[in-house]
Amino acid sequence: MDTYDGTTDPSTHVKSYMTQVNLFSVDRRVHCRLFPTTLRGPALDWYHSLPTNSVNSFEMLCARFIVRFADSKSASTLLASLQNVVQGDNGSLRHYMARFTRATLSIPDLHPTVARNSLLVGLKLGPFLESLYADPPPNMGSLRTRAARYMSIKENTEARKLRPQSTVEGQRS
Repeated sequence: MDTYDGTTDPSTHVKSYMTQVNLFSVDRRVHCRLFPTTLRGPALDWYHSLPTNSVNSFEMLCARFIVRFADSKSASTLLASLQNVVQGDNGSLRHYMARFTRATLSIPDLHPTVARNSLLVGLKLGPFLESLYADPPPNMGSLRTRAARYMSIKENTEARKLRPQSTVEGQRS
């Protein structure tokens, strides 16, 4: 397991730690004893600075750890970072959807309505966005399905335009 140095999201570290330590033991006392072995640098210094007998449970240790390193969350986990994900005038919908999905994965507990609205704001003006405004999708799943359908239609249309036309009517390649 990677050690935690205080520079990334502490909640992610705790989740990763719990996933691995639960394979060996469900005893919270064991969890407390093993936890400092996953820390280094400032995080380990913080652990050793805790007053003796000041932590009554593993849950308390995790809560104090998360509070102490809460400021270490990456800027990419901030909801405001979604505002920077835009399709752009020449950007493809497929590329935009992939970038948007990657950005949302780094935001814990992102509400689906916020994600949907952020995605709509980042789309470039055009037929797809107009169709979404005309018939708003009820959820992100519906929006993704419609985007996939739109991308498929657009890509098939583009491929058809590039295909050489047959010189004999009714004959297809």
